Amino acid sequence: MEPDGILSLLSSQPLVVVGGLLCLLALISFFLVNRKIQQALNDVDHIDHRLNTLWHELDTLRLDPAPATANTDQPLKSATQPAPSPEKYAAEREVYETLWPLIWSLHDKVGTFLRAVDHRESHSESRLAARHAALEVRSQVNRLRPFFDENIDRLITQLLDVEIKAHLTACQYLDRNQSQTAVGAEGIETQPDTLRHKWKLLYDSEATELVNQLVDAIRRRTLPPGAPGL
Repeated sequence: MEPDGILSLLSSQPLVVVGGLLCLLALISFFLVNRKIQQALNDVDHIDHRLNTLWHELDTLRLDPAPATANTDQPLKSATQPAPSPEKYAAEREVYETLWPLIWSLHDKVGTFLRAVDHRESHSESRLAARHAALEVRSQVNRLRPFFDENIDRLITQLLDVEIKAHLTACQYLDRNQSQTAVGAEGIETQPDTLRHKWKLLYDSEATELVNQLVDAIRRRTLPPGAPGL
């Protein structure tokens, strides 16, 4: 082989090596990106499954609406029963004095978390605080349930259910946004406006109305007939 041919072959070899390396890097990058996309899609499916499971558990914890119907006869029955003693009013009031601060704290902390999510502010601490508040309310309600009125028990259970659903909806919004950011704008169908509207409806409408009903019911239970304010 002539010297010029040998020099030409030697000078072309680095280009061939570099080209091969670039092809190899492109192939590896393709597999890594594809793996990340599949992992993100699997995470979204897992989150949806987890939320559906949590909501199913919440549905099983709800009280049967039948007692609410039976509750319509309550004023008729109480008319034929002797009026509760002052001691009973005092004992029941003590229960509500324990529960009400926890219930209001839950409502306030869930609202703080939802506002942080809505305004794209730091939400880690408020998210955890709202969750702990819900667990505390549920624990105290289960402990004190035999000692307070069944209508108030129903209202507290409904309120706790709505607060948790609002919290879970905001968590779903955050998780889907994180997954969408990891994968890109394509590949995941999300409806952030729908989720935002849902948690606002749950919190601003349903939860606020239940809080007002609960306040009115506690007043009627703790203030004896003829007391100022009734």
